[in-house]
Amino acid sequence: MKRSSGEGGAQYNWFGREDVIASFFGAPNLLDATVLTVEPAANLSRLAVRGESWQGVAYGNQRFAPGDRVRILVRPEDIWPEVMQNEVDAAWRGEVLESVFRGARRTLRVRTQAGELRIEVPALAHPEVGETIEIGAARFALWAFAGPESKAV
Repeated sequence: MKRSSGEGGAQYNWFGREDVIASFFGAPNLLDATVLTVEPAANLSRLAVRGESWQGVAYGNQRFAPGDRVRILVRPEDIWPEVMQNEVDAAWRGEVLESVFRGARRTLRVRTQAGELRIEVPALAHPEVGETIEIGAARFALWAFAGPESKAV
């Protein structure tokens, strides 16, 4: 871990420990992708990214360049079934493999071409196991950090 002070207080960079940090967010979905374009901003850059059989828009606070490998984090509650293309930053199609009741919510495990994704849906309005569904990540829900082969800082 590297600690550096900056505007707004201490900032922490956990070099090589991004998966540990991601697990702090619960049971996130982690996807590998490649940066296509970067729209830099003062604190947060907008990235066009492409993964295995998908592409979308992600955001990150590291310096990225086209061609960088990144890991994308998206929380299960930020992936919605029955996507509306103009309301999501990435979309997938997949088969519901598992459905677990959790009170007011239900966790679904969905097999997509990008891999298995976990999503959270209302307990009473859910697709059945074996059903093929369209799912999408809500706008601003994809977060990028340096992937295993990236030079981003």
